[in-house]
Amino acid sequence: MHIVFPQDDGIFQQDNARCHTAASVRAWFEEHQDEFTVLPLPANSPDLNPIEHLWYHLDRVVRIMDPQPHNLVQLATALESA
Repeated sequence: MHIVFPQDDGIFQQDNARCHTAASVRAWFEEHQDEFTVLPLPANSPDLNPIEHLWYHLDRVVRIMDPQPHNLVQLATALESA
């Protein structure tokens, strides 16, 4: 997991999913090291990844909805409601 601080403003956080640790992604960060500061964080640590708490909450709320969403539009509406 990494938190990336662009020189401008904003924060980018990524975990150690395969798509984030691919050689091409690592090479991109290396090529752009002057533009970003990458802070190393422990791999796959849900405690340090706030989005994991949000996904857990949304999953729990949507699963108890009655009726359950049956398509992407209904799922989007259910997630917004949650």
